[in-house]
Amino acid sequence: MANANPCSTRGVGSGYNMGSINGNVPGGAELPSTGITMQEKSKVITEFRTHEADTGSPDVQIALLTGRINNLTEHLQNNQKDLSSRRGLMILVGKRRRLLDYLKRKDEPRYQAVTKKLKLRK
Repeated sequence: MANANPCSTRGVGSGYNMGSINGNVPGGAELPSTGITMQEKSKVITEFRTHEADTGSPDVQIALLTGRINNLTEHLQNNQKDLSSRRGLMILVGKRRRLLDYLKRKDEPRYQAVTKKLKLRK
Protein backbone atom coordinates (compact mmCIF):
# COMPACT_ATOMS: atom_id res chain seq x y z
CA MET A 1 0.00 0.00 0.00
CA ALA A 2 1.52 3.32 -1.08
CA ASN A 3 1.66 6.33 1.19
CA ALA A 4 -0.29 9.45 0.11
CA ASN A 5 2.80 11.59 0.68
CA PRO A 6 5.82 10.21 -1.22
CA CYS A 7 8.22 12.15 1.05
CA SER A 8 6.82 10.64 4.23
CA THR A 9 8.11 7.30 5.47
CA ARG A 10 5.65 7.03 8.35
CA GLY A 11 1.88 7.04 8.38
CA VAL A 12 -0.32 9.52 10.19
CA GLY A 13 -0.77 7.36 13.27
CA SER A 14 2.92 6.57 13.73
CA GLY A 15 3.07 7.72 17.36
CA TYR A 16 5.81 10.30 16.77
CA ASN A 17 3.65 13.36 17.28
CA MET A 18 5.96 15.82 19.05
CA GLY A 19 3.32 18.24 20.29
CA SER A 20 0.14 19.86 19.19
CA ILE A 21 -1.45 23.18 18.54
CA ASN A 22 -3.41 23.20 21.80
CA GLY A 23 -0.22 23.50 23.90
CA ASN A 24 -0.07 19.95 25.23
CA VAL A 25 3.27 18.21 25.48
CA PRO A 26 3.40 14.48 24.63
CA GLY A 27 4.10 13.57 28.29
CA GLY A 28 0.79 15.09 29.33
CA ALA A 29 2.11 18.38 30.77
CA GLU A 30 1.00 21.74 29.44
CA LEU A 31 3.28 24.36 27.97
CA PRO A 32 3.34 27.68 29.84
CA SER A 33 1.42 30.37 28.03
CA THR A 34 2.47 34.00 27.98
CA GLY A 35 -0.28 34.40 30.57
CA ILE A 36 -1.77 37.56 29.16
CA THR A 37 -4.90 37.77 27.05
CA MET A 38 -5.46 40.43 24.42
CA GLN A 39 -7.89 42.25 26.74
CA GLU A 40 -5.32 42.33 29.56
CA LYS A 41 -2.64 43.46 27.14
CA SER A 42 -4.85 46.29 25.86
CA LYS A 43 -5.58 47.33 29.44
CA VAL A 44 -1.85 47.45 30.29
CA ILE A 45 -1.09 49.42 27.13
CA THR A 46 -3.78 52.01 27.88
CA GLU A 47 -2.59 52.32 31.47
CA PHE A 48 1.09 52.88 30.64
CA ARG A 49 1.04 54.61 27.25
CA THR A 50 2.50 58.08 26.90
CA HIS A 51 0.20 59.18 24.04
CA GLU A 52 -2.88 57.91 22.22
CA ALA A 53 -1.15 55.73 19.61
CA ASP A 54 1.61 54.48 21.92
CA THR A 55 2.24 50.73 22.00
CA GLY A 56 6.03 50.51 22.10
CA SER A 57 7.37 53.04 24.58
CA PRO A 58 9.70 51.70 27.28
CA ASP A 59 6.94 52.19 29.86
CA VAL A 60 4.56 49.88 27.97
CA GLN A 61 7.26 47.32 27.19
CA ILE A 62 8.36 47.18 30.83
CA ALA A 63 4.76 46.71 32.00
CA LEU A 64 4.12 43.90 29.51
CA LEU A 65 7.40 42.17 30.38
CA THR A 66 6.56 42.41 34.08
CA GLY A 67 3.28 40.55 33.47
CA ARG A 68 5.07 37.81 31.55
CA ILE A 69 7.79 37.59 34.22
CA ASN A 70 5.22 37.24 36.99
CA ASN A 71 3.42 34.49 35.06
CA LEU A 72 6.63 32.57 34.39
CA THR A 73 7.70 32.92 38.02
CA GLU A 74 4.43 31.36 39.12
CA HIS A 75 4.85 28.56 36.56
CA LEU A 76 8.38 27.82 37.77
CA GLN A 77 7.25 27.52 41.39
CA ASN A 78 5.14 24.53 40.33
CA ASN A 79 7.58 23.19 37.72
CA GLN A 80 11.04 23.57 39.22
CA LYS A 81 12.79 21.35 36.67
CA ASP A 82 11.52 23.29 33.65
CA LEU A 83 14.89 24.67 32.65
CA SER A 84 13.73 25.98 29.28
CA SER A 85 11.18 28.22 30.95
CA ARG A 86 13.79 29.29 33.52
CA ARG A 87 16.09 30.35 30.70
CA GLY A 88 13.23 32.27 29.09
CA LEU A 89 12.56 33.98 32.40
CA MET A 90 16.19 35.06 32.69
CA ILE A 91 16.06 36.49 29.16
CA LEU A 92 12.89 38.46 29.97
CA VAL A 93 14.36 39.78 33.22
CA GLY A 94 17.45 40.94 31.30
CA LYS A 95 15.31 42.72 28.70
CA ARG A 96 13.31 44.46 31.40
CA ARG A 97 16.50 45.45 33.23
CA ARG A 98 17.95 47.00 30.05
CA LEU A 99 14.71 48.90 29.38
CA LEU A 100 14.65 50.16 32.97
CA ASP A 101 18.27 51.30 32.70
CA TYR A 102 17.48 53.11 29.45
CA LEU A 103 14.44 54.81 30.97
CA LYS A 104 16.43 55.86 34.03
CA ARG A 105 19.13 57.37 31.80
CA LYS A 106 16.67 59.24 29.57
CA ASP A 107 13.85 60.28 31.91
CA GLU A 108 14.29 59.78 35.67
CA PRO A 109 10.76 60.91 36.71
CA ARG A 110 9.13 58.46 34.27
CA TYR A 111 11.43 55.71 35.56
CA GLN A 112 10.36 56.46 39.14
CA ALA A 113 6.68 56.49 38.14
CA VAL A 114 6.88 53.16 36.28
CA THR A 115 8.78 51.37 39.05
CA LYS A 116 6.37 52.70 41.67
CA LYS A 117 3.28 51.75 39.63
CA LEU A 118 4.59 48.22 38.94
CA LYS A 119 5.89 47.85 42.51
CA LEU A 120 9.40 47.01 41.37
CA ARG A 121 12.10 47.24 44.00
CA LYS A 122 13.89 50.39 42.98
